[in-house]
Amino acid sequence: MLLSLEAMDDIGNEYFDGGGAYGATADGTYTRGTVSAQPALAPRACEIRVRRTFLRNGEEHPCHLMPHTSATTA
Repeated sequence: MLLSLEAMDDIGNEYFDGGGAYGATADGTYTRGTVSAQPALAPRACEIRVRRTFLRNGEEHPCHLMPHTSATTA
């Protein structure tokens, strides 16, 4: 199993996988570690669109998220 991450915020900044997840568990259902992205989230970003892709046995399984941040539009 392999996990990758890419994201874009509502003001146009892109974020890429910073690594951290490593090695699958014995049963192959999840990886160890933490997932991180680089660079740090822009202070003015209110929304971020995240795409996590799991690659397992040669097949991609994408997951799309759109969390909101504590920034406000003013």
